[in-house]
Amino acid sequence: MDKKDKISVILPVFNGEKHIENCLESLICQSYDNLEIIIVNDGSTDNSEKCIKKYIDKDKRIVYLKQQNLGTSCARNAGLKICTGKFFCFVDVDDTIYVDYCRDMILYMNNDVDAVVCGVQVSYNGEITREIPILNKVTGEEARRNILEQKYAAGFVWNKLFRTSVIRSEKLYFPEGMIYEDLLFCYQYFNYANRIQYIDKVLYHYMRRQGSLCTNYNNPHRMLDLIEIMKIMEKETNMTDLNLKAYIFFLHNQLIRLNNYYIRSDYIDNDVIFKQCAMYIIDRIQTLLLYEEK
Repeated sequence: MDKKDKISVILPVFNGEKHIENCLESLICQSYDNLEIIIVNDGSTDNSEKCIKKYIDKDKRIVYLKQQNLGTSCARNAGLKICTGKFFCFVDVDDTIYVDYCRDMILYMNNDVDAVVCGVQVSYNGEITREIPILNKVTGEEARRNILEQKYAAGFVWNKLFRTSVIRSEKLYFPEGMIYEDLLFCYQYFNYANRIQYIDKVLYHYMRRQGSLCTNYNNPHRMLDLIEIMKIMEKETNMTDLNLKAYIFFLHNQLIRLNNYYIRSDYIDNDVIFKQCAMYIIDRIQTLLLYEEK
């Protein structure tokens, strides 16, 4: 890693006027200053753009894109297509990063490392929890197992620093128009990665808020998209003994997640969708358990 290596920070924004100033302050005040801050305004209808323009005047490292409302995946992809950094990361508009996030992450980006994963502080309903990885360097396959076993916020993109050359060579982007795009992106990226470095530092502050996409239980696509993402992941999983056990564990957890959506949702057609999705997961668990016994 060269100290002059640039990091592209990609920030999708949709109606983020309440939180964007805190977020942007945490970006422009980074102790590592060779940054390209790409802000993608995803069709905001509030005062987000007004806030962004104040910061454009303040910091010349900011690159501003504006598009119609196409969703988080499209906004992230728009940022990926124009980023010029050797490395890149993502921040959500209602979150913040610690002042040494970029500096500490890039320190571990050696020649054999294609991603660095840090710890996360999660704030929700006045409660604060932390998830801190063990300092460890693993293969891409081991990192994929960590996603299946739901360790270290492994299925989210915001606590990770990625190498740009990997997505360029593999033409890897987010699936557009779907929820759980983080999960699939990380799973596919790790498939092409050499080594992934986990560091035992909390550097990202994730704010889980009522009314955000992750807490909107009345979106019927939540369950349907989950199943589609799982189908892709299963197809791309090398079912060794360890991976098979991890994938069955993953299926069980997705069934619990599905039940949680069902209980919290009052969407009118939820019963039909839940039954369809639950039956798919149960069938896959039974089939893979039989496969495991052979």
